[in-house]
Amino acid sequence: MNEKVLIIDDEQDSIDSICDHLVDIEGITCRGETHPERAIESFQTNPADIVIVDFLLSTLDEMTGLDVIQQIRDIKPFTRFILISGFVPYAADHEKISEQLINQIKVDRYVRKPLDIEELSSMVKELLANVETVSQDWLAISEEYVSKGKVTAAEVRNLNEDFKKAILDAADKDSNSND
Repeated sequence: MNEKVLIIDDEQDSIDSICDHLVDIEGITCRGETHPERAIESFQTNPADIVIVDFLLSTLDEMTGLDVIQQIRDIKPFTRFILISGFVPYAADHEKISEQLINQIKVDRYVRKPLDIEELSSMVKELLANVETVSQDWLAISEEYVSKGKVTAAEVRNLNEDFKKAILDAADKDSNSND
């Protein structure tokens, strides 16, 4: 299982705490970055299955977590995202805000700081299980068709690229229709 988590947060202590827990308790490969631009560069060469990103990143890069999500989504459209933030006050309706973030920004989960590390860990495991299931399903289908001589390995790679393009085109049409 290829379980990779990338954490992007301007607080190194937060990254260390989350990674330590995921690695020690759950055995999940985890890395973190405090600068969004470096995180995006790192993602290009070593993509993760799940990205945990802070909403407000107090860096000179002048990027928000939403900017980071969009750029990473352009690199690997099926990346799963958990948005974390201490910005939303506790008096706010957490469920309503969470639902809006999930539906409008297309993040998979939203978690308010200070983090409940057990809750976050549970979300990561749930999302990784989903990533693994989808990956295994696609791999099994591909292998079956290649083994039966119905398609070649090169054709499967081309189908993957065509599928990725179709998904991106559909997402573009959807975002343009919402404007």
